[in-house]
Amino acid sequence: MSFLPSLKLKQATGMALLGLAAGLFQIIFLREFLVIAQGNELSLGLGLGMWLFWTSLGSLCLARARALFLLQKHVVLFLLTAGWAGVFSFALIRWLGGCFSLAGQVALNMAQLGVISFLSLALVGFFCGGGFVALLSSENSSSENPLKQATVISRLYGLEALGAALAGLLFTFVLVHFLPPAAQVLLACLALFLSALARAKARSRAACLAFCGLAGLGLVHAQELASLLPGGSFARGEVVAERESPYARLKAVRDSGQVNFFAANAWLFSFPDDYQEQSAALLGVLANPKAGKALFIGPNAEILAARALEHSNLSQAVALSMDPWLGEITAGLLKQDSEKIKRVFGDPGQYLRVHKGGFDLIVLATGPPTSFQSNRLYTEHGFKVLAGALSKKGVLVTSLPGVEHLLGVLQAKRLAGVLEAAKRSFRGIQFFSGPELGLVMTRRDAPDLKDPELWLKRYEKMAWQGVYAWQPARIRQELAPEKQQFIKDRLNRIKPVIPNRDLRPRALLFDPALWGAQLGHASAWALALAGIEPWHVVGIMLLLNLFAWGVGLFPALKQKICHRPEVAGIWVVGFSAMAMNVFLIMSYQALIGAVYLGLALLTTAFMLGTCLVCFWVTPLLFSRKEPGLWLRFSHLGLIFTCFLLWLVCGLAEQWQSELGLKAFLWAVAVLTGGFTGAYFGLAGQVELFSGNDPSLTGGRLYGWDLAGALAGALTPLVLTPTVGLFTGLIVLGLLNSMALGLFGKKAS
Repeated sequence: MSFLPSLKLKQATGMALLGLAAGLFQIIFLREFLVIAQGNELSLGLGLGMWLFWTSLGSLCLARARALFLLQKHVVLFLLTAGWAGVFSFALIRWLGGCFSLAGQVALNMAQLGVISFLSLALVGFFCGGGFVALLSSENSSSENPLKQATVISRLYGLEALGAALAGLLFTFVLVHFLPPAAQVLLACLALFLSALARAKARSRAACLAFCGLAGLGLVHAQELASLLPGGSFARGEVVAERESPYARLKAVRDSGQVNFFAANAWLFSFPDDYQEQSAALLGVLANPKAGKALFIGPNAEILAARALEHSNLSQAVALSMDPWLGEITAGLLKQDSEKIKRVFGDPGQYLRVHKGGFDLIVLATGPPTSFQSNRLYTEHGFKVLAGALSKKGVLVTSLPGVEHLLGVLQAKRLAGVLEAAKRSFRGIQFFSGPELGLVMTRRDAPDLKDPELWLKRYEKMAWQGVYAWQPARIRQELAPEKQQFIKDRLNRIKPVIPNRDLRPRALLFDPALWGAQLGHASAWALALAGIEPWHVVGIMLLLNLFAWGVGLFPALKQKICHRPEVAGIWVVGFSAMAMNVFLIMSYQALIGAVYLGLALLTTAFMLGTCLVCFWVTPLLFSRKEPGLWLRFSHLGLIFTCFLLWLVCGLAEQWQSELGLKAFLWAVAVLTGGFTGAYFGLAGQVELFSGNDPSLTGGRLYGWDLAGALAGALTPLVLTPTVGLFTGLIVLGLLNSMALGLFGKKAS
């Protein structure tokens, strides 16, 4: 085949299908963990970490002489087992999640989720990681020259990356819209069965065909099969609407006269809920009784807009929801028909930038900042954009958890960081200390807002009928001077106060749901991390760089400590590739917004960069002398990509074109994937010219690459809220500088 030079058709097809199946399994299982963890983003890092642990273990364990001997004889059986392992893992995740649900537990903590992910991903991760070694060994000929063997390893690695890229695109643009999760798992299973069929001999072909037919039959009846499992749903009642979105399972459940809406099993809002709706919607009306045009942001924005219109003189209300998929299931259930309500779906940041000065009132009801997506509106830049969308006398109203003596250490630190960020754009801030901590913000100083009598006069003028959420007694209670003073004293004890930012989201670090309740109620974790300054981390990395460069300069010392720097380098490259992917996703969320389709495109760009370089560029470099020189160049390239992302994030506010900003991020993803793919192939060449077996070499390099990715997936989740994305990129660059130093004065 001219477009698959030096590869055999069966081997190439099998590797691409393996990448497709493994990519689908990874995406589907991470979504399942997100569901049973009620949307906790730490579940993604934990699930991805366990997946990479088992895949790297599978590759490293099977890249041994005895294991390879068995693999070469039973490749078909290995691929069939990998397919059924995926089905088993999906069923186990659903069953274990359902067991906790039936036991009455509201949400899983990270320890419980860790056990579930460790057990459920063991088989499928091990076999998918070992699949690379199995397919590599099946057609390997040790008699071929090392140059050709290195080319084969490089291009197979590229084909596996291409399959993973297709998995991301298929899932986002096709599968999630037409197939339930159980059918998606069976489709990935079918891909592995087809790979086995392509390699099967006559005596095993019938069995492969039977398995393919069984998987196809399961696709047709996937929904009925999935209903046999508990499902891990914490929602109680009659399911009246359900929708699969690219990021979570959405559900509406009717119970005791209310319809409760859930995303990834996390409760969003209930309807009708008069007290909550009146509390959120009418505080803004009290704050600005003369408002003409109002904007409501949140999953239940349409309901709040209807309540505000019912009890005010608003001329128009815009209901902005970030989730179009949720809008599809709420449209027929909320039934808030009003000509004065304009319904909008999209990213709030983009909408606010377009409508500068267009609103007299903004009600921010997205909930507390618990994710990179929701955090965007509670940062310095987010408040600046919100203030820009308000008129001169406009008012912003929002709320955060934490009230009076319940304002714990983490809540107080989070509130202090959010307020510090808000002060840059809002000069007047007033607390309402009730069931939640209400915040009323104005662009100008408004000392009269602190006077309870002013609010009581406004309440009397409203002459509300049927409103019981706001009464004079509640207004006096929540504005009581002693309560206001308690909050101020609590905040004054927080030192130092670092403002919450897009690229250093301290609010996530101090979220009790993430670091407190989800880590065994150990707020000490968050407080310890909060004490880390950027110079602490950078200083340690600089010392390690001095050590690494010192080792490289002395051959005798290098021989004792790291005589194969290309193997240490493949771990660093795996770490860098995964960490850069996570940083890119975080940057995309912080700078652009909704990442549902952007995530697929970023991942695809990275995988395509890997595939193109592995397939055509790296084999050209094999003919050059001194492959160690090109290995060094790959590390320099990764340092360059860190600088590029650092530069684009630093200049983000100066970008005039959002499309240009997206294109730049995609370009960084392509370059990162390209340098990663180049290093893998070149490291294989160095190992093969040292006389190592090609299958053992490919398997070990793949295993170390995944082991580095395991650490790279988890590190940004800690570094970004703690010291910020910019410091994280500096650390990533210094890590590659260390690997560069280990090569020493002479190229390999």
